[in-house]
Amino acid sequence: MIPKSTINEGASGKCEVIKFTVSKKDSDFFNMRQMFNGHNRTVNPGEYTKLIDKENMCLWMSDTPAELRDHYDMYHEAKGNVLINGLGLGVVVVACLLKEEVDLVVVNEINPDIIKLVAPQLFKQFSPKKSLIINEISAFDYHPKKLRFDTIWHDIWANIDIINHPEYVKLMRRYGHWKKSGGFHNCWAYYEIKRMKREENKGWWG
Repeated sequence: MIPKSTINEGASGKCEVIKFTVSKKDSDFFNMRQMFNGHNRTVNPGEYTKLIDKENMCLWMSDTPAELRDHYDMYHEAKGNVLINGLGLGVVVVACLLKEEVDLVVVNEINPDIIKLVAPQLFKQFSPKKSLIINEISAFDYHPKKLRFDTIWHDIWANIDIINHPEYVKLMRRYGHWKKSGGFHNCWAYYEIKRMKREENKGWWG
Protein backbone atom coordinates (compact mmCIF):
# COMPACT_ATOMS: atom_id res chain seq x y z
CA MET A 1 0.00 0.00 0.00
CA ILE A 2 1.33 3.44 -0.94
CA PRO A 3 0.25 5.96 1.73
CA LYS A 4 -0.75 9.53 0.99
CA SER A 5 1.80 12.24 1.61
CA THR A 6 2.42 13.47 5.15
CA ILE A 7 4.78 16.25 4.03
CA ASN A 8 3.89 19.59 5.62
CA GLU A 9 3.02 22.64 3.57
CA GLY A 10 5.96 24.89 2.83
CA ALA A 11 7.93 26.73 0.18
CA SER A 12 11.57 26.81 -0.88
CA GLY A 13 12.73 28.82 -3.86
CA LYS A 14 10.22 28.33 -6.64
CA CYS A 15 8.86 25.04 -5.25
CA GLU A 16 5.92 24.73 -2.89
CA VAL A 17 4.03 21.94 -1.13
CA ILE A 18 0.30 22.67 -0.88
CA LYS A 19 -2.64 20.85 0.70
CA PHE A 20 -5.81 20.99 -1.40
CA THR A 21 -9.37 19.71 -1.42
CA VAL A 22 -11.21 18.07 -4.31
CA SER A 23 -14.97 18.48 -3.96
CA LYS A 24 -17.49 16.04 -5.42
CA LYS A 25 -18.43 18.68 -8.00
CA ASP A 26 -14.80 19.15 -9.04
CA SER A 27 -14.27 15.39 -9.10
CA ASP A 28 -17.30 14.76 -11.31
CA PHE A 29 -16.29 17.50 -13.75
CA PHE A 30 -12.67 16.33 -13.98
CA ASN A 31 -13.59 12.66 -14.39
CA MET A 32 -16.15 13.42 -17.08
CA ARG A 33 -13.57 15.43 -19.01
CA GLN A 34 -11.10 12.56 -18.69
CA MET A 35 -13.69 10.12 -20.02
CA PHE A 36 -14.49 12.29 -23.05
CA ASN A 37 -10.77 12.59 -23.79
CA GLY A 38 -10.25 8.83 -23.62
CA HIS A 39 -8.23 8.91 -20.38
CA ASN A 40 -8.75 7.02 -17.14
CA ARG A 41 -6.78 9.13 -14.67
CA THR A 42 -9.73 9.87 -12.39
CA VAL A 43 -9.71 11.59 -9.00
CA ASN A 44 -11.96 11.01 -6.00
CA PRO A 45 -13.25 13.74 -3.66
CA GLY A 46 -10.89 14.19 -0.72
CA GLU A 47 -7.90 15.94 0.83
CA TYR A 48 -4.61 15.76 -1.07
CA THR A 49 -1.09 17.19 -1.28
CA LYS A 50 0.70 18.55 -4.34
CA LEU A 51 4.20 19.72 -5.19
CA ILE A 52 4.32 22.61 -7.65
CA ASP A 53 6.79 24.85 -9.43
CA LYS A 54 5.39 28.32 -8.68
CA GLU A 55 7.43 30.03 -11.37
CA ASN A 56 6.17 27.87 -14.24
CA MET A 57 2.86 26.84 -12.59
CA CYS A 58 3.93 23.24 -13.13
CA LEU A 59 2.49 20.37 -11.10
CA TRP A 60 5.35 18.02 -10.25
CA MET A 61 3.36 15.52 -8.25
CA SER A 62 0.24 14.95 -6.19
CA ASP A 63 -0.94 12.06 -4.05
CA THR A 64 -4.26 11.54 -5.81
CA PRO A 65 -5.25 7.88 -6.34
CA ALA A 66 -4.44 8.03 -10.06
CA GLU A 67 -0.87 9.12 -9.39
CA LEU A 68 -0.35 6.61 -6.62
CA ARG A 69 -1.57 3.81 -8.90
CA ASP A 70 1.22 4.70 -11.33
CA HIS A 71 3.70 3.38 -8.77
CA TYR A 72 1.94 0.18 -7.70
CA ASP A 73 4.02 -2.17 -9.88
CA MET A 74 7.24 -0.69 -8.60
CA TYR A 75 6.03 -0.81 -4.99
CA HIS A 76 4.97 -4.44 -5.34
CA GLU A 77 8.40 -5.43 -6.68
CA ALA A 78 10.50 -3.29 -4.32
CA LYS A 79 13.03 -5.24 -2.27
CA GLY A 80 16.67 -5.18 -1.19
CA ASN A 81 18.53 -2.16 -2.52
CA VAL A 82 16.16 0.34 -4.13
CA LEU A 83 17.16 3.25 -6.37
CA ILE A 84 14.65 6.01 -7.12
CA ASN A 85 15.36 8.87 -9.50
CA GLY A 86 13.08 11.76 -8.57
CA LEU A 87 12.07 12.55 -4.99
CA GLY A 88 8.72 14.29 -5.53
CA LEU A 89 6.58 14.21 -2.38
CA GLY A 90 8.46 11.15 -1.16
CA VAL A 91 5.39 8.89 -1.16
CA VAL A 92 7.18 6.12 -3.05
CA VAL A 93 10.20 6.45 -0.79
CA VAL A 94 8.00 6.10 2.30
CA ALA A 95 6.13 3.12 0.85
CA CYS A 96 9.40 1.31 0.10
CA LEU A 97 10.93 2.05 3.50
CA LEU A 98 7.85 0.59 5.19
CA LYS A 99 8.42 -2.76 3.47
CA GLU A 100 10.35 -5.38 5.43
CA GLU A 101 11.86 -6.62 2.17
CA VAL A 102 13.64 -3.28 1.57
CA ASP A 103 17.11 -2.75 3.04
CA LEU A 104 18.28 0.50 1.42
CA VAL A 105 16.70 3.33 -0.54
CA VAL A 106 18.87 5.68 -2.60
CA VAL A 107 17.17 8.74 -4.09
CA ASN A 108 18.64 11.06 -6.71
CA GLU A 109 17.01 14.50 -6.96
CA ILE A 110 18.43 17.38 -8.98
CA ASN A 111 16.26 20.14 -7.48
CA PRO A 112 17.66 21.45 -4.16
CA ASP A 113 14.35 23.13 -3.27
CA ILE A 114 12.49 19.82 -3.42
CA ILE A 115 15.15 18.26 -1.21
CA LYS A 116 14.81 21.08 1.34
CA LEU A 117 11.04 20.67 1.47
CA VAL A 118 10.83 16.89 1.64
CA ALA A 119 14.08 15.24 2.76
CA PRO A 120 14.27 16.50 6.39
CA GLN A 121 10.80 15.12 7.14
CA LEU A 122 11.70 11.73 5.65
CA PHE A 123 14.91 11.48 7.66
CA LYS A 124 13.02 12.44 10.82
CA GLN A 125 10.46 9.71 10.16
CA PHE A 126 12.81 6.83 9.35
CA SER A 127 16.32 7.43 10.68
CA PRO A 128 17.88 5.24 11.97
CA LYS A 129 15.34 2.47 11.32
CA LYS A 130 16.12 2.16 7.64
CA SER A 131 18.98 3.22 5.41
CA LEU A 132 17.98 6.25 3.33
CA ILE A 133 20.36 8.20 1.11
CA ILE A 134 19.23 11.31 -0.79
CA ASN A 135 21.68 12.75 -3.32
CA GLU A 136 21.43 16.15 -4.98
CA ILE A 137 22.37 15.00 -8.48
CA SER A 138 20.92 14.46 -11.94
CA ALA A 139 19.77 10.94 -12.80
CA PHE A 140 21.97 11.24 -15.88
CA ASP A 141 25.12 11.95 -13.83
CA TYR A 142 24.80 9.47 -10.97
CA HIS A 143 27.32 6.61 -10.70
CA PRO A 144 26.70 4.03 -7.94
CA LYS A 145 30.26 2.72 -8.01
CA LYS A 146 30.12 -0.83 -6.59
CA LEU A 147 26.50 -0.68 -5.41
CA ARG A 148 23.92 -2.71 -7.35
CA PHE A 149 20.14 -2.56 -7.05
CA ASP A 150 17.25 -5.00 -6.86
CA THR A 151 14.76 -2.28 -7.78
CA ILE A 152 15.27 0.78 -9.99
CA TRP A 153 12.59 3.38 -10.65
CA HIS A 154 12.76 6.59 -12.70
CA ASP A 155 10.20 9.36 -12.10
CA ILE A 156 11.76 12.68 -13.11
CA TRP A 157 9.06 14.04 -15.44
CA ALA A 158 6.14 16.35 -14.67
CA ASN A 159 3.98 15.18 -17.57
CA ILE A 160 3.35 12.11 -19.69
CA ASP A 161 4.71 13.48 -22.96
CA ILE A 162 6.21 11.69 -25.94
CA ILE A 163 8.87 14.40 -26.14
CA ASN A 164 10.47 12.71 -23.11
CA HIS A 165 10.79 9.32 -24.87
CA PRO A 166 14.56 9.71 -25.58
CA GLU A 167 15.18 10.28 -21.86
CA TYR A 168 13.17 7.18 -20.95
CA VAL A 169 15.27 5.09 -23.33
CA LYS A 170 18.54 6.62 -22.13
CA LEU A 171 17.80 5.96 -18.46
CA MET A 172 16.65 2.39 -19.07
CA ARG A 173 19.87 1.63 -20.96
CA ARG A 174 22.14 3.47 -18.54
CA TYR A 175 20.81 1.94 -15.33
CA GLY A 176 20.44 -1.53 -16.75
CA HIS A 177 24.13 -2.01 -15.94
CA TRP A 178 23.43 -1.50 -12.23
CA LYS A 179 20.41 -3.76 -11.86
CA LYS A 180 20.88 -7.10 -10.15
CA SER A 181 19.89 -10.20 -12.07
CA GLY A 182 16.15 -10.76 -11.75
CA GLY A 183 15.57 -7.27 -10.41
CA PHE A 184 12.87 -4.75 -11.35
CA HIS A 185 13.65 -1.74 -13.56
CA ASN A 186 11.16 0.69 -15.07
CA CYS A 187 10.03 4.30 -15.49
CA TRP A 188 6.90 6.16 -14.49
CA ALA A 189 4.25 5.87 -17.25
CA TYR A 190 6.71 4.07 -19.54
CA TYR A 191 4.05 1.85 -21.08
CA GLU A 192 1.97 4.89 -22.00
CA ILE A 193 4.99 6.59 -23.53
CA LYS A 194 5.84 3.47 -25.57
CA ARG A 195 2.25 3.25 -26.79
CA MET A 196 2.34 6.91 -27.85
CA LYS A 197 5.64 6.28 -29.65
CA ARG A 198 4.21 3.29 -31.53
CA GLU A 199 1.23 5.36 -32.64
CA GLU A 200 3.53 8.15 -33.78
CA ASN A 201 5.66 5.72 -35.79
CA LYS A 202 2.58 4.26 -37.49
CA GLY A 203 1.64 7.69 -38.84
CA TRP A 204 -1.69 8.61 -40.33
CA TRP A 205 -1.61 5.56 -42.63
CA GLY A 206 -1.11 3.05 -39.77
